[in-house]
Amino acid sequence: MKFRMIKPFVVEMITFIFVIAGILGSLLIGDFVEISFRIHLITISLFIIIFLIILYLFSRVINIGVRTLLDYFLKSIKEDEYILLKIEPYKASVFTEKFGENKETSLGMYYLIHAKKNDKVYTFLSSQYIGMEEEKKYKIKYGQYSHVFLDAYEVC
Repeated sequence: MKFRMIKPFVVEMITFIFVIAGILGSLLIGDFVEISFRIHLITISLFIIIFLIILYLFSRVINIGVRTLLDYFLKSIKEDEYILLKIEPYKASVFTEKFGENKETSLGMYYLIHAKKNDKVYTFLSSQYIGMEEEKKYKIKYGQYSHVFLDAYEVC
C-alpha cells in the first residue's frame, strides 16, 4: 500500500485535529475562556456529550482518517473481482481547502466508486479520478477497514 493513495484522507484528519486544537488553545491562552472544574456527574456527563457531538458532526473525517491509517500500518489490503456500476464525484470537507493562483480557493474532490459483486453493491472511496468503464469486470484492490480504493485491473 502506497502512502500517497491515502495521504489526502490522513491530511484531512490531521488538519481537522489541528484546527480544533488551535481554536481551543487560542481561546484558553487568550483568556477568552476560563475553565474551572468541579468534578461531579453533571460536569463529566457534559464533557462526554460535547465530545460525542463533535465526533458525530465530524465522524466522516475522523473515521476515514483513522481507518486508512489502520489499513496502512496493518497492511490490510483486500482484492476481489467486481463489476463497476458508476463513479461519482464527492466534495471533501472544508479541511481540504486549497488556495490556488489568483487567491482562488478550491475544495478537494473524492470519488465514490460503486461496484457490484454477487448482487451486492459496494462503495469504495478514491482520492483520485479512476478512468474505468462502467459495466466491466475489474479486480479491485482496497483497504480492508476503510474501503479506500488503491488499484484496479481489468479482468478479461
